[in-house]
Amino acid sequence: MKFILILKIILIAVTQITFAQTWNKAIKITLGEEEKVFIYTEDRCDVLDLPDVYAHPIRTPDGIMLVSGNAPDNYFMFGEDFNSLKRSCEPVFVSGDKWSADAFRHQEWITSVYSEDGITIHALVHNEYHDPFAENCKPGVTDPSNPCWYNFISYAKSTDGGRTFVQPESPNHLVAMIPFKWNANAVERGAPPPHGYFEPSNIVKHNGHYYSLMFAILSNTNAGIRGTCIMRTDDISNPGSWRIWDGSDFNIPLVNPYTNPPADSSKFLPEFISHRTIRDLRGSLTWNTYLNQFILVGAGVHKVDGIETCGFFLSRSDDLINWTQPQLIRETILGWQHCNRQTPDQAARNIVQEAYPSLIDHDAPDISFAYSDSTAYLYFMQNMDNWKQGGWGLRRDLVRIPITIQKIEPISVTEEYFNNFQFKVTPNPARDYIEIIQPSEGSVVKIYNTLGEIVMELPDVAHLGDVAHFKRIDISYLPAGLYFIKFGNYSQIFMVIR
Repeated sequence: MKFILILKIILIAVTQITFAQTWNKAIKITLGEEEKVFIYTEDRCDVLDLPDVYAHPIRTPDGIMLVSGNAPDNYFMFGEDFNSLKRSCEPVFVSGDKWSADAFRHQEWITSVYSEDGITIHALVHNEYHDPFAENCKPGVTDPSNPCWYNFISYAKSTDGGRTFVQPESPNHLVAMIPFKWNANAVERGAPPPHGYFEPSNIVKHNGHYYSLMFAILSNTNAGIRGTCIMRTDDISNPGSWRIWDGSDFNIPLVNPYTNPPADSSKFLPEFISHRTIRDLRGSLTWNTYLNQFILVGAGVHKVDGIETCGFFLSRSDDLINWTQPQLIRETILGWQHCNRQTPDQAARNIVQEAYPSLIDHDAPDISFAYSDSTAYLYFMQNMDNWKQGGWGLRRDLVRIPITIQKIEPISVTEEYFNNFQFKVTPNPARDYIEIIQPSEGSVVKIYNTLGEIVMELPDVAHLGDVAHFKRIDISYLPAGLYFIKFGNYSQIFMVIR
């Protein structure tokens, strides 16, 4: 009786939450037909001119500037509108390509831009140091083919609408770097894993601060210590003013280990945001006026119906710190280990990699396209034809696909629907897995969240003995909350705790 009473209270609470909200965060994503924006064989300025970053636009007095280039020369696209974009073969920013790690001008990609007038444009720069000295690296080589890789974020600025960018004198252009020096001998054999701060997202302004997300690998011995970080500043023109989230606030300042090495570097390492949920998802950040939430779009591997899936994903947040379980936008080939399976269409077109997805609303009201609504475009890179084992091919196109986001009204939850408990879920509450003991007849298992969305669907599995007993079902990726599991004509409630 006590269990039934508690269960009734839970059901009433869930019903009230469902009906109290006019919209319950469930969305449907629809994609349109693919369009070409940049064709490598027709539009490139030189051999290395290809889309190698997340595309980000700025609205200038002359039209549109689109960041979509590659180191070392960073060629951009310009046009009166998004349908007239053409490659400019005047590089906007040439990499420094310095050999010394503490020069802080190496292989440089402009990845993130922000402007409030379309003339003065602030940029965050993805800066790669590839050690050309160490014997365990690739002596004499400073480009990305060298496996020794130390990364940080720097700053550049344009005052001519994005036609040219310049940097403050080094090291005054530094924005974010890990608090320890490059060490080619950090591991016993071979090259240390890549480490540092990478790929800053576009910048959004919120409540008087400017925010950007970035990918981080925080160890020079363990590439598994990786995730997404967030930083902010109240003065976008001051590179050293950015502060990184430490788990409680934006308290971590820029630390230059070459000029001011900290006594304890661990005190200057950040906290990943929503690490169990988004893992290392990063790339494109916008405020969505249709959903009234921030949207993060990126490439990654996340569970879809319980299966690890490679593709482009979308996550949402109210505060930039806590993010929802990523929702699949498009399953695709990422070119990573375990993510090399082509769709039939990709195989027919020799597409061996898709990467750098970004959400761009052509009708955004602001200069920096930091806003989106229910209709926008998904821009991304396609790598084709001449990929070879051990390195990426050069034939990369930039494409876009119309994307529509639609709100889904929640499904009503009634107490009667869950009255017939004919099977048992254990443990309940649960953290990482559940097991189900149910009648002998088999059926498909479906798990719903409180919005009525199916979050997992499993086929019937073999029964064991007289009492049918499912193998363990992995729920480790589900956020904390209540869930409804349906087996045949019977349903049950369980709770996930974290």
